[in-house]
Amino acid sequence: MTGRLDGKVAVITGGANGLGAEQVKLFTARGARVVIADILAEQGEDVARLCRQDGLDVGFITLDVTSEAAWTRLVQDVVARYGRLDILVNNAGISGMSVQHLAHADAWDRLVAINAKGAYLGMNAVLPEMERQGEGAIVNLGSIIGLVGSPFGNPGYAASKAAVSAQSRAMAVRMAPRGIRVNTVHPGFFPEMLNMPAGGRGDIAASIPMRRVGERAEIAAAVLFLASPDASYITGIDLVVDGGFTAQ
Repeated sequence: MTGRLDGKVAVITGGANGLGAEQVKLFTARGARVVIADILAEQGEDVARLCRQDGLDVGFITLDVTSEAAWTRLVQDVVARYGRLDILVNNAGISGMSVQHLAHADAWDRLVAINAKGAYLGMNAVLPEMERQGEGAIVNLGSIIGLVGSPFGNPGYAASKAAVSAQSRAMAVRMAPRGIRVNTVHPGFFPEMLNMPAGGRGDIAASIPMRRVGERAEIAAAVLFLASPDASYITGIDLVVDGGFTAQ
């Protein structure tokens, strides 16, 4: 798959660390010019700088995914810099496992604003440019917690990720005639998502048919596939990457 993204310009939100940073590295290795968009400015700049030291074309733009105005500025900046915008990965999000007080309305609001509204605003912001080009690919990051009930997730997080999946399908149907594909990747359990003691992580691993949590590279590969020309006839799908958890 070397060079599958040659000439493509990609925006990856939440690319300052974790799963997002892994996607940045893989996309650039496959020939893409990547813009990291994240609220974590110092970490995002560090990732971009390290990539540039390896001769890769990576930039950074500060982005609050819950701000429509910030999204508008981001798209304007990317198009001014590169002349196009081919791929959006809505990777930014927060884990429901980090929210301790499930009954608080502000916890619900924060989860939905970042996870669901952020993806919605991102899609709306890039669509005009992709329509002008006559093509584009959007990959949204959902979660298996938005697909099945699980004692490891909370209701607010589940609702936010279910919304990501539903709006992705709706947007895929709407935009398919215009050459724009929209798909969702649903990660299972990964170390950075598990804000719990090591013993709790062992319980989760034991519940997965493959008997382990996932690795960052495994999600990045799925995202890359859906963003690439290899998935040219795929839109509106939910790609689950979870070691068999939801199949049992």
